[in-house]
Amino acid sequence: MAQLKVGLLGCGGMGLSLATPCHELPNSTIAAVCDTDEARAREAGDKFAADVYTDYGRLVAEAGVDAVIVASPPFMHRPMVECAVASGKHVLCEKPMAPTVADCNAMIAAADRAGTQLMVAQVLRYIPAFHWLRDQIGSGAYGDVLAISIERIGGRWGGDYGVPWRLRRAESGGNLMEINAHELDFMRCLAGDAARVYAVGGNYICDEQDYEDLVFASITFKSGAVGWLHSSSLCHAGMGAYTGRVQCSKGTFFIENGFSSDAYIRYGVEGGDEVKAQKIGDIEVEPAVQHEVRLFVEAVLSDTPVAVPGSDGRAAVELAEAAYRSIAERRPIDLPL
Repeated sequence: MAQLKVGLLGCGGMGLSLATPCHELPNSTIAAVCDTDEARAREAGDKFAADVYTDYGRLVAEAGVDAVIVASPPFMHRPMVECAVASGKHVLCEKPMAPTVADCNAMIAAADRAGTQLMVAQVLRYIPAFHWLRDQIGSGAYGDVLAISIERIGGRWGGDYGVPWRLRRAESGGNLMEINAHELDFMRCLAGDAARVYAVGGNYICDEQDYEDLVFASITFKSGAVGWLHSSSLCHAGMGAYTGRVQCSKGTFFIENGFSSDAYIRYGVEGGDEVKAQKIGDIEVEPAVQHEVRLFVEAVLSDTPVAVPGSDGRAAVELAEAAYRSIAERRPIDLPL
């Protein structure tokens, strides 16, 4: 069996969560790791028995890898991807793809010129609740998607997550990219491409960050469906919520908590009085991160299209950037940007 040799750029928590299943697959291995924190890089190198670097350019040039996982802060994604693809390496890039549409465009163009694969790690597609929901709606049995609403609210950045780059929109993309790239991508999975975004919001209590801590975004899709996202870091005392609603022409779905195995997806069908329930913990699917990494490795080895191409990663960033622009300009923003 052919084996893909992979380099890891960024050895933090997300990098390790992507690299571990990659190393455990029978057809791939983590051959080299890189982090500007040498101690962290060496720890990851020991974990995977991999070569250790503190300069990603040297890893790309010297390590003899076929592909790289980019799991650095978002503002570093573009230079790392451009460096990797220029050397003929395939790339799995953590979400958000980049903090701006312009950066996404440059990354896609660089990969196209090089003829290499570029996949964005939009893992929410593969968690049990959303995997099941995509299958149900994709079957066509519930008709057309008419409306989607998602509420993801929590507290401010803190602990290991409160690092300086997360507090600056130019480096992280703000909450709408660093967190809600997942939800924006998933809404597109169900409703297709968007045509217009109108958003309101502001920074109310999180003065340590330079971007909005509350956003209500309304999205009009080309299909005629409408979407609504409530994003907030205003919650106190550990309170928060993750709920979703999908209304179709022949069915309705309510998601209580997409991340909890004890929660349920409740749904009903046209003409029926019974509310059915699917316990999330009973949905049997491949572990989400393993799923997306496996798809990337298989696409590269078979030279077939990746599951989440750069254009999809760009589309989520575009929705977030349009929402920020809408807030600033106090008007709807037409797409594409």
